[in-house]
Amino acid sequence: MQSLTDSPNLSIIGSSTSSSNRISPTNNDSLNQPEGTGIQWNRLLISPQDLGRLDYFSDSWLMNRESFLQINVDTIETVEDACFQVIDDETVSMQHQEDAKDSNGRQQQQQQQHQTTRNKMFVDWTNFSVEHLSKWWKNLQALSHSNPGMADQVVRILKTYLHKVRYNTAKIKPANQQKVAIGMIAFQSYESPPSVGLERGHQLTAHSLAATIGSLLQVGMFGHIVVGGYKHPSDSDRVKEAFTILEGIFLDNDSGGNSHFKNPLSLAIGDTQVAYVQLEESWVQTKRVTANIPRGVLLGMQKALQNEFPPQEQAKWIGSSTARQWQYFYLTEPDSILNTKPKILPLLRSGLDQGWIFFPHRWQPIPHQADLPNHHDSFLSPSRYIPNTVAPFSNVTNIQSPWNDNNNSDHIETSDDVVLHCCDDGMDKPGRTEAFGTKMKPCGKWWWACGFSSLNQPGAALMPNEVLELHKRLIPYPMMRLQGGTSFIVAASEMGRRCLPSKRPCAV
Repeated sequence: MQSLTDSPNLSIIGSSTSSSNRISPTNNDSLNQPEGTGIQWNRLLISPQDLGRLDYFSDSWLMNRESFLQINVDTIETVEDACFQVIDDETVSMQHQEDAKDSNGRQQQQQQQHQTTRNKMFVDWTNFSVEHLSKWWKNLQALSHSNPGMADQVVRILKTYLHKVRYNTAKIKPANQQKVAIGMIAFQSYESPPSVGLERGHQLTAHSLAATIGSLLQVGMFGHIVVGGYKHPSDSDRVKEAFTILEGIFLDNDSGGNSHFKNPLSLAIGDTQVAYVQLEESWVQTKRVTANIPRGVLLGMQKALQNEFPPQEQAKWIGSSTARQWQYFYLTEPDSILNTKPKILPLLRSGLDQGWIFFPHRWQPIPHQADLPNHHDSFLSPSRYIPNTVAPFSNVTNIQSPWNDNNNSDHIETSDDVVLHCCDDGMDKPGRTEAFGTKMKPCGKWWWACGFSSLNQPGAALMPNEVLELHKRLIPYPMMRLQGGTSFIVAASEMGRRCLPSKRPCAV
């Protein structure tokens, strides 16, 4: 773990370039305020002026029932539109509001911005974020014929994560769980190249889906989780495997859970129901995409909320409860692990009840030697990962789990010994290409992957100066592990936004 300063006035961990939008730590913990009374939202949320369209994008969002039913699925042409349409609808609304305020003065407009903009992202990334896994394992070629050990390592880490989730969910008292939300997972299985065989892709698909479902179970507010797929039978077969994994970890003779073998495409864990739904062809086909799974999931759920299905099909979509029970709706992908905190849930509900839409920050895991299996040098080129011996990449900060008993108590928020926060660092994006105001040239890949070679074969280790030159875009970003998540090393958002680890709560 990176050494932490003992100075009480310097609690941000890691180096930083100058930024007018920088977030600073504070000793005032506004999360301790009663729900709905005196919540200092302007200290918790990033100003919309400091967020670009792509910063909101994570293929995930959380909104209330009224906002969900207002989504016009007919305009969702691409897979990404399921998120971008929500973002852009608000952008148009914001512009009308800003124009209306011009006559009253710019200062008033800025003061009211947080009250009139419904798209929200937290200053502290650990409050609401997702770890996006598939680009990470693809970069490490976990599905390659020359890399048999990498897929097994991903599976091992995801199983470890699920066991952590089971322990955390067992500690949550039923009285504290208000099952008022539905989670929707737009599912599509990953396929291995024919030369590898299908089993490796199946394993990654099933365990990634199981971990995504597990992350929703850990939150405690989801009473029903829908996995929507289109490819038959490949999608339903992978979902069966994921349910088997979940049953093996979460359910035993003393758990009171229902074995999914009564219905292999549904599962009950505690008082949360999980079900697979088969999407219809007309729901997922658009002019631009032949299998738009997010569109199909949104359309199906809207139909279910309006009681358009026969009872048996209706139960798959909304469970055994009535449609009126479900107040909030969360859309995500099957490779996106949700991270939040028990203390933040009342705040989420308070904001959702005001009509706000919350977008999670999207962490990008970085291929790092510390996450690789033993003997990886026998099948993986050193050009595919960052070595664990070159600073600053060897300095990894552990962001502690908010689900630990000690870390979830109120006094821990002002401790000088525990890193629980990661504070947004504004619009700098120091690793992005020159189009975003930096000196970095485009490389034809995702910005964070520019230093990784396409070579597969093992070879000699890279010299430190070679590592620093190859991965110069990543040098400004702190390496971190989310102990409450998968613990894969992360560094930034997919779009190059940065947060800085902190021992104290963030404040604008």
